[in-house]
Amino acid sequence: MNLEFVGSGALSKAVDAIEGIDPKRIFLVTGQRSFDVSEAKQLLGSFLTSRDFNRFCEFSTNPKVEDVISGVEAFKQGEYDFILAIGGGSVIDMGKLINAFAHTQGIPEMLINGEVVLENSGVPLAAFPTTAGSGSEVTPFAVIYIGGKKYSLSNDYLKPEVVAVDPLLSSRMPPYLTASSGFDALAQAVESYWAVGATGKSRSYAAKAISLILPVLEKVVVQPTMLERAAMAEGAYWAGKAIGISKTTIAHALSYYITTHYNIPHGHAVALTLGKFFTANTGDLGGKVTVPGGKAHLDDTFGQLARLLGQPDPTSCEEYWFDLMEVCGLESDFGKIGIRTAEDVECVVESVNVERMNNNPVKFSKNELLRLLFDLHIN
Repeated sequence: MNLEFVGSGALSKAVDAIEGIDPKRIFLVTGQRSFDVSEAKQLLGSFLTSRDFNRFCEFSTNPKVEDVISGVEAFKQGEYDFILAIGGGSVIDMGKLINAFAHTQGIPEMLINGEVVLENSGVPLAAFPTTAGSGSEVTPFAVIYIGGKKYSLSNDYLKPEVVAVDPLLSSRMPPYLTASSGFDALAQAVESYWAVGATGKSRSYAAKAISLILPVLEKVVVQPTMLERAAMAEGAYWAGKAIGISKTTIAHALSYYITTHYNIPHGHAVALTLGKFFTANTGDLGGKVTVPGGKAHLDDTFGQLARLLGQPDPTSCEEYWFDLMEVCGLESDFGKIGIRTAEDVECVVESVNVERMNNNPVKFSKNELLRLLFDLHIN
């Protein structure tokens, strides 16, 4: 049973649902600062004080296996019967991972590489996002870093049982975080639309996400109102639903190294390269078309996507993407974020996540990717 509440009033409905479950001991997973600076602490204060709970927040932004193990130990010591994750994508992923590893035999690496299988959903898990971007609250995925390398765990048992996507929780996001999170959600919708794994349902979710996010993204960064916050929160929700089916593609595959090695938030890191692939993914700049239906199907998909973005063609989409980054205050030049040499770019390309790369509609060689990134970013 998955209960998903979206929009104004979602939080109170989700709290009512949790009270119906009647947990005795809650393991509260939050960020070190996000819980305190968002509206979450104030809005949930009376609910939490009426329950026996313990807060776990001592972990890095991108969940490391060592942090997850610490969380599992704390969870097991307290004999908790419910996990409540309140925060951004990393916080929600941490809640998922603690729940999974606490109810699986063997070490985390065994679950990640398939030596053991996640066979149940553990204790009930609720996810309340305080950013409008990651979509983690509705996906069956969780990201974990082992030895500096990113891995993605995928299992339907990871999906939270109760979800509240309430714009009040993201109402205090500062402009840069709002922009980064917003581009993360928009990128998810765009990549989901062109992914090899796309279906009719995932494309309908992606189209809905784009229709909600695009008209308000600049406004929600520059001069937000609750109307824009609500549209962004709902758009991020639908983008998460879309990638939960299709998974992401090449821009996400390239982003993880940028995030971990240059301290660039995930959404910004994805946005840096995605714009280029509006044209590269049409198959006109090299690469092998792998999507079923070949070039004709690819052209039709990108024609539909261009119309969703209000543009006449993929080339205009590329220009529009980078113009939108600029007005939202996101740097688009590799050199200005620290990726300055040929060796730096090669490291980004070498890091590509193979699964996400294979989900891209065009397969690129290493040299083709290097050329694409050089042409776009190195000044």
